[in-house]
Amino acid sequence: MDQNQKSEFFNINKLKKQIHQIKKIVNLIISGQKYSVLELTSTLGDFLTILGSNLDDSSLIATLLETFQQFLLLVGKKLYKEDERIISCFESRIYYINDSKEILKIMQNILFSLISIFGAKRFWSLTIHWLQRENYRILKIYLDVNIQYLKTYETRFPLSSFLPYLLRFLSSEYEKIQKKAELLFTLLYSLYGEKLIEKMGGYVGEYVSKKKVNKLLDKLSEVSFTPVKKQNNSSNQPQSKHRNKIKTQTKPKTHSNSKHRKLTTTSTPTNLKHHTVSTTKKPRYSQKRINKNVIRFGKKAPLLSTNWKEASDSITPTKVTSEHNLQTELSKILYTLENDQGEKWENRYSAMIKLQSLINGGATRYRSFPKLLKSLLSALGEQLKDLRSQIVKQCCFLIAHLARALGNSFSDHFMFLFEYLINLVYIKIQVISQSGDFCIKEAILNMTIPRVIPVIKSYLNSKHVSVRVSSIQYLFLILSNWNTNELGRHVSHIEEILLKCIHDPNLEVRKKGRSTIWEFLKHFPERGKLLISNQDQTTQKNIMDVI
Repeated sequence: MDQNQKSEFFNINKLKKQIHQIKKIVNLIISGQKYSVLELTSTLGDFLTILGSNLDDSSLIATLLETFQQFLLLVGKKLYKEDERIISCFESRIYYINDSKEILKIMQNILFSLISIFGAKRFWSLTIHWLQRENYRILKIYLDVNIQYLKTYETRFPLSSFLPYLLRFLSSEYEKIQKKAELLFTLLYSLYGEKLIEKMGGYVGEYVSKKKVNKLLDKLSEVSFTPVKKQNNSSNQPQSKHRNKIKTQTKPKTHSNSKHRKLTTTSTPTNLKHHTVSTTKKPRYSQKRINKNVIRFGKKAPLLSTNWKEASDSITPTKVTSEHNLQTELSKILYTLENDQGEKWENRYSAMIKLQSLINGGATRYRSFPKLLKSLLSALGEQLKDLRSQIVKQCCFLIAHLARALGNSFSDHFMFLFEYLINLVYIKIQVISQSGDFCIKEAILNMTIPRVIPVIKSYLNSKHVSVRVSSIQYLFLILSNWNTNELGRHVSHIEEILLKCIHDPNLEVRKKGRSTIWEFLKHFPERGKLLISNQDQTTQKNIMDVI
């Protein structure tokens, strides 16, 4: 063994000892040992020093990264001042070292964890410059992290700063980067709808060809569509029963049957607002199955889109001048909901729209509104039991709108409706099940109702897997968004829910339960560590392996 080999051997042994020491510290943290921020920062420094070295041993790096992920999930919140240092080290590692695919996958999972630890806004501000890199690995991992984020959270995204790069990647020289960019575009379209097309503006033509964008939009038209708004035109355009059919300039006698707007070849490269409906009619037998990653839209309102808020706010406001006037309007709505059954179901649909217009008109400013609303609860519950998906969906949107407008003042009303809503989750008609699930999630995000936790626990005994999966998702959402002091009274119920889930017969429920334990640890670290340590070794390993 020559001098260089000896030196390398001793270096690897030294690194092994360091990694073993770090693992020991992480295990002590899990068992309840407390460390100061200074000690944790020192341990973090050891992690980053090894990670930044030229160590090429895949098994050692994998062990280090897995331990590092556990460390960050346990104490990452305390190290928020080191966020820039951590991300910079990861960028260097991805950029310069030729690690295996398995190592890069672990690093991707850690980067995704950093979003929940440091916050999405901070993460993007530190990493958005990665999009300027020409390095294949950097781009692939960064796109994967953002795809994973959109699939998991379906929430706001830095669209303005991200969009120019995304459009450029649609024509990337790397085929995999192209495919990932297309998937990310699909997810963003499901989130923003037509707003995405408008924001593309002058970027099309400069960063990507119109032909490429139109081809992608054609693919999306087979799985989803955005409702087309009526357009004023001096020419007499034939009207469809459900939406406008717009003539194209190239084929004036042909009208659109497509469910998607498409960019015209005659519009200017810098303006995408003048796009028209595609004229290609696709036969029924050629339609593809709906992609689960793309949210489907109904004829009148988009389902599960964040644009539902804009759709609700766009309803023409109806102003009421007095409490007596408000009471009269609500009485009319109640009468319609209770009496217009059968073929008159459209009247009930209109009555729910009317209630939304009253909210937009300022009805919530009257103190008596929550009390007057109480008389409508039973009628709304009946709408949720209706066989027509359009009625159920509109009722769910109305309840979500009320939760957003009234906040905690609506909590008692929501608890009354909760049973109706969660019973929609296991219905096989997708529009109905998704609407009920969406409504509950919106309520959790807009209100703080600790007493819903024991009710969620009771539904973990349901024979329907979808109900059990949804129940643990609601708890995950609660732990991710509510303050610790609001959860304190029900911590024992939360622990029971977690224990039930990690031992549930269904794999999906168990996975969601393990992920939720890490959210629980952020609020109650001592109780969380005790809960983990009381499990058998296999369960502990499964919890630690959570991405």
